[in-house]
Amino acid sequence: MVCVCEAEARLARAVGADGRVAVIYNGIAPAPEGPADPRLVELARRGPVIGALTLLRPGKGLETLIAAAPSLLERHPAAQLAIVGDGPDLDALSDQARALGVADAVTFLGPSRDPLGALRGMDVFVHPSWAESFPYVILEAMSLARPIVASDVGGIGEALVPGHSGLLTPARDERALAGALTDLLDDPARARSLGEEALRRSQVFSCGAMVQRMADLYEQVAPSVRTGRSR
Repeated sequence: MVCVCEAEARLARAVGADGRVAVIYNGIAPAPEGPADPRLVELARRGPVIGALTLLRPGKGLETLIAAAPSLLERHPAAQLAIVGDGPDLDALSDQARALGVADAVTFLGPSRDPLGALRGMDVFVHPSWAESFPYVILEAMSLARPIVASDVGGIGEALVPGHSGLLTPARDERALAGALTDLLDDPARARSLGEEALRRSQVFSCGAMVQRMADLYEQVAPSVRTGRSR
């Protein structure tokens, strides 16, 4: 049973697969050079862009992000929240932004044909999900040296080193999320340092390493498969 992070492996072991669990982290190719999404470049003319790139569906925590907006905007009134993606929660999230009086600072950009371009246009990447395993979008943001604020769920704390290559906050905690985002906008030098460390750490999670670990696992289990024995 191959799991993409230790958090997922703990769940597998808990249901009785202890002796048959291997962890192989997701991996990505190095991010190529390219331009930022022009829609986010335009938003950046108004103020610093805090961006999310995700499906607009239950569990992704975007309602927590929008709930954090009033507190964030008190400190940084020019900040812009850019939400890239589409999904069934769009209307509810739009209604929430209007009800909280932050609709002018929250832009729903819809799906992107160039996710890396969208990430390049974000001053801070935020991933407020309530549940995850080991999301590729975190690795992609790391590979672009984005400062990251994310929920401490699943394997995100295995991808990022908390406080060193990103900031983690409890899921569903809008106060903590607003505080972490505010801290990065207050201290651009720290934000840059987190992004630089994230870029360095992203090299641990390469596509080549993922493929090699999977190949090694096949070599390890192949004899038992041929003989009909389990590990």
